[in-house]
This record gives sequence, structure tokens and C-alpha cells, in this order.
Amino acid sequence: MDRRWIFGEVFCKITRFCFSLNLYGSIGFLTCISVYRYLAIVHPMRVMGRIAVTHTVAISVMVWLLVSVQSLPDMFFTKTLENTKECLDTTNKKHLERYLEYSLGWTLTGFCIPFLITLGCYGHVIVIICKSNSIDKISRGLVCLNSALNPLVYLHGNENIGAQLMQLLQRAWQAVRQLFNRRSHVPVVQII
Repeated sequence: MDRRWIFGEVFCKITRFCFSLNLYGSIGFLTCISVYRYLAIVHPMRVMGRIAVTHTVAISVMVWLLVSVQSLPDMFFTKTLENTKECLDTTNKKHLERYLEYSLGWTLTGFCIPFLITLGCYGHVIVIICKSNSIDKISRGLVCLNSALNPLVYLHGNENIGAQLMQLLQRAWQAVRQLFNRRSHVPVVQII
């Protein structure tokens, strides 16, 4: 497969920026969904009627701004190599150490902190549901389980998943066939 990038440095940077914006924006909004579900399940009376459309819009704008500001420095790193004309995910070797520092901060603020917030929200929801003695404990538990599993579904939800699974199965089948073909060519030593 030819990995030549024919569209130049600017479009390479724009592509990488859009990828980061999409990835970290999704993480940010999944974190917002987790917090909202936490508030709706653990503090339903305090929250009822207090989150207006203006709050939702303000939070959405804030997530987009934070993710944009977080992704913007990536545009200042070189993304293509002159000799291969390849669009890099990171940067060239000359700036790799600085890029590593940037990406570690990016991972901490864009993934680790939201992940811990999400775990905290769903963990507390599970504790509250387990402590409750209400009749609908099982149904609330199922709702909680659904809420906890949704991010995993979103993570693995891919429009090409069927084709990717088929390709993976074909490769596995080929590997198994090759293994048996090799065994059939190996002389068998009989122990008497």
C-alpha cells in the first residue's frame, strides 16, 4: 500500500486537527453524558428543571472550545516528511521529544481526567443503586449497566466493522490452514 501524501503539509495538518477534534470532542461529550446521567440518577430532585437549554448550549460550546484549544498546538508541528511525502500522525524525528511532552499533556487532560470522571460517576451510580431498597432496583441497575456500556459501544461502533471482522476471520482461517499444511509436511517420528 502506497502511503504517499499528495495533498501537502496544510491539508495534512487540517486532517490531523479534524481527527483530534473528533476524538477528543467525543470523549468530552461522553463525559458530559456520564455526568448528566449521574445527576439524573443520584440527585434527580435537585436537577429536575434546573438544566435549561442555555446551560446545555454553554456546556457544548465550552467542550468544543476546550478541545479546539487543546488540539490547536498540534498544527504547529511538522506533519510531512520531505523524502517520503508521508502524512505523519505525530511529527518528524527532529521535534519528536517536544511532541511527546505535548501529547502526554494532551492524553492526561483529554483522556485520563475525563475517563476518571466517567468512572467516578458510574461507580457512584452503581453504589447508590445497590444501596436502594426500591422495587425497581433491577430496572435501575439495567439502566445503569446500559449507561456504562454505551461508551464501549460508541468506541467500537464502526460502519466498516462487518468488513473488518470478515477480513480478520479470513486471515485467521488462512493462518490455521497454513499451520495444518506445515504439520502435514513435517515427518512424523514414531517412537517404538
